[in-house]
Amino acid sequence: MKSRPFWRSLGGRIVMVFVALLLAVQGVSLLLTRLGIERSAREQIDVRLSHGEALLREQLSQRGELLQAGAATVGADYGLLSTLQGEVDADTVRSTLEDKLGRLRPARLAAVLDRQGRLLAAVGPQAAALAQQAARHDDGRWQEARLVRLGDLPCQVVKVPIGQRGEAPSGWLLAAVPLADLLPELARLAQAELSLIGPQQVLASTLSPARGTAALAPLLQAGPAAQELTLAGDALEVRRVELPALGEAGVPLVLSLSIDEAVRPYEGLQGSLLLVSGLGLGLFALGSLLTARRLTAPMQGLVDATRRLGRGDYATPVATVASQDEMAELAQAFEGMRQGIAERTEHIRQLAFWDTLTGLPNRSQFEDEAARLVSGEAGAALLMLNIDRLERVNQVLGRAAGDQVLRQVAQRLRALALDLPERQPLVARLGGDEFALLLPGADLGRAREVARLVQRQLTEQALVLDGSTVDLSAGVGIAVAPLHANDTEALLARALLALTECKRRTAGMLAYDPSIDAGSAQTLSLLGELRQAIRGQELRLYLQPKLRLADDQVLAAEALVRWQHPQRGLVPPVQFIPFAEETGFIHELTLWVVDEAARQAALLRAQGLAPRISVNLSAHDLMKPELQQRLRTALQRHGAEPGWLCLEITESAIAHDPQRALQTLHALKAEGFRLSIDDFGAGQTSLAQLIDLPVDELKLDMLFVRTMDQDADKASMVGALVRMGHDLRLSVVAEGVENAAILQRLRALGCDEAQGWHIGKPMPAEELPSWLQARALLASVQRA
Repeated sequence: MKSRPFWRSLGGRIVMVFVALLLAVQGVSLLLTRLGIERSAREQIDVRLSHGEALLREQLSQRGELLQAGAATVGADYGLLSTLQGEVDADTVRSTLEDKLGRLRPARLAAVLDRQGRLLAAVGPQAAALAQQAARHDDGRWQEARLVRLGDLPCQVVKVPIGQRGEAPSGWLLAAVPLADLLPELARLAQAELSLIGPQQVLASTLSPARGTAALAPLLQAGPAAQELTLAGDALEVRRVELPALGEAGVPLVLSLSIDEAVRPYEGLQGSLLLVSGLGLGLFALGSLLTARRLTAPMQGLVDATRRLGRGDYATPVATVASQDEMAELAQAFEGMRQGIAERTEHIRQLAFWDTLTGLPNRSQFEDEAARLVSGEAGAALLMLNIDRLERVNQVLGRAAGDQVLRQVAQRLRALALDLPERQPLVARLGGDEFALLLPGADLGRAREVARLVQRQLTEQALVLDGSTVDLSAGVGIAVAPLHANDTEALLARALLALTECKRRTAGMLAYDPSIDAGSAQTLSLLGELRQAIRGQELRLYLQPKLRLADDQVLAAEALVRWQHPQRGLVPPVQFIPFAEETGFIHELTLWVVDEAARQAALLRAQGLAPRISVNLSAHDLMKPELQQRLRTALQRHGAEPGWLCLEITESAIAHDPQRALQTLHALKAEGFRLSIDDFGAGQTSLAQLIDLPVDELKLDMLFVRTMDQDADKASMVGALVRMGHDLRLSVVAEGVENAAILQRLRALGCDEAQGWHIGKPMPAEELPSWLQARALLASVQRA
């Protein structure tokens, strides 16, 4: 047995309690220190961003003044003025403008306009667009620097007259600097990172390319308030600044400062605090450990003794404790326990691995030995036997006679094993009337030969018990490793399957075949998949409309369940409903249908529709005492009323336990549910039972309805059932209406409601409203 981890020992818990308290105190202290540092850093960042914004606006104003001065100098230049005298040549103007552009640095865009504002020449990308903006927004104040968007590119622009001061201008000079070109210098002067934001994207940024700018996207439509963003793992505090622009919304710039860089100067202080805390924690833990060891040392000897006992060492005496306190008494009690356990262990060992009745190895010893033999390269064959008629012997002659049969079978199997040429054949009693014979190295053919020898050994000589002759025989199931399985557990399971099928077929002996357990595996798989279908929301509720024949109105629908399997697709109910009924899982399916039907009923009423939804109840459902409460819970969950549902009960479900079913139906009727007898006429309900049942309607089985247009006898039967239902003051519903002739015949017979593919196929519940609307529209068109 492994030694107990220190943290689970008494001394460890003592140390951990005190260390945890110290950690809590130091943790809170470090946390408060960290929060204070971050709060101080953020306050500093807010101040720096405010100063940065002010510097940014001031620098832009100064840059505008410099641009205006440079443009005024070029506009007064004689060379440029002379190109506008007389007949103007656009190429000459452009050439002169390109020559003068160096004096407009850092301007990269320039344009010359005539007196009427028409473009004569342009230099630089989008300079023509610059001229168009000037013409569109000429408010007489262009000699001041303005911000203008050229496409998505904001620029700082001035417009000055060309000519001598005091004279009428010969034209106009436009000069523009893209704001993105000024960004690095403005960021340096503002002492903050700057990002230029366009209408849909980040246009330019001084942030490191490694950080990326995708996280700035939320600021495209954000307000001016400061925010925190994370770029490439670095926390930034950002502030959006709106710069006024000509003729449109302002130009947004984002100032950002790293919170991590602001906090970094304090990391040394935090490291020192952490180092001091760590040293204090280590000294405190050491002191606590020494104290705990002094308290727990007397118990260590008893712990070691307990571990030895756990390992099965009962020979080593428990060490005595020198003191005369309770620990010494505990040591003496442990020693007495050791001696008692040692005496009983040997007896228990016999009981654990041997069958006391037959003297054969029991299941535990058999599985241990078989694991070694089965895993070998030669493999092994397993014969599993089940004694025939042993329970009958126990009933007629008593348990003692049955025990004698088991002992006789064990003797004969043991004798047979000794005569077999196989090395180390193993015989065991697995339990009850089951025995096993394991043949190392045997193949399937040899296993069949030995099975015949076993049957001959048992049947050759009858057994006489209390004057009665008992013929011994057994069914034998065979499984071979590695042909059928590679481990003992699987081999036993396959042999048991073969034995079970052998007994069912009364075949005497049968070897395992994969087809034997295919049905069992599929059954287990289907049950598991059904449970997963409910948890994984794979089930779908379908609704089939019911037509009221008096006025052709659809005021009801039957709830049907479909299974949308992720691999098999849409599974029809015929493939899983019978199995669910057989296993009792039908109750869970019913509850799911009720819950979904209540939800759909509430949704339909919210849309102004109020069809009554019918739900089928099985015999399993009627036998559940908690059925009423669970139905009530489902309705309350969705705000539905009992009268919105009609519970359909088959005749066979009532016949299963009429008294119990009648009690349940009265309780459901009192709750407010509408009740219906489903498949009426094909079951076992008598007229006397029908009178006592608190139902509201009869639903005629489709066996009578779907061929009544071709069979007069069935039509007469339907008419009789309709009249009987009305005499009992019950509404009558016919299902299986497949054509118009049947529908017309039912209407003539006075049937109240009809259901079938001619009226409407089962459809997903969410499609019913649109189906009802389409039907109403078609009816109105036909009436018109």
